[in-house]
Amino acid sequence: MASWRFFGSGVSTGMFGPSLSIGAGLGADVTWLSESAHAPALIALSMCGFLTAVTQAPITAMIIVMEMTDGHSMVLSLITSALLAS
Repeated sequence: MASWRFFGSGVSTGMFGPSLSIGAGLGADVTWLSESAHAPALIALSMCGFLTAVTQAPITAMIIVMEMTDGHSMVLSLITSALLAS
């Protein structure tokens, strides 16, 4: 469903945009349910995990999310999330 919306809007994102958006939404829901103070980190980990699950490319997903969120301090956490999702 998200792919069709992105396709209809004219934005050229392919699978990356919808996957990252859905992952961020799931991460936001988890932080809301758990009332965690680490919302940005959990959202980034969820984005990385969902993108890895969709594309089956853990290193690529980890690098994309790390560069998007400027999360150079989260490298080990992102690698762990990507490898668990793959």
